[in-house]
Amino acid sequence: SCLTILLISNLGLFVMNIGLLLLVVELLGKAYLGFFAVAGFYVLIAWLLHLFRNSWLKEPLSSMIIKKMLN
Repeated sequence: SCLTILLISNLGLFVMNIGLLLLVVELLGKAYLGFFAVAGFYVLIAWLLHLFRNSWLKEPLSSMIIKKMLN
């Protein structure tokens, strides 16, 4: 059941990414520019997540886990 939800979610994200790519290609007029723009966007997101991983991910998740363990 969890695996099915995960697979359907990944498929949905994949289709949304293709839609985003096609939109950017249409706006920019060249396919390679669309691929570079979308890839650059994801590199930027990955860089920001890496840069702020402690304040955005590690601290909130560890606090949530500790609260669940103590309750």
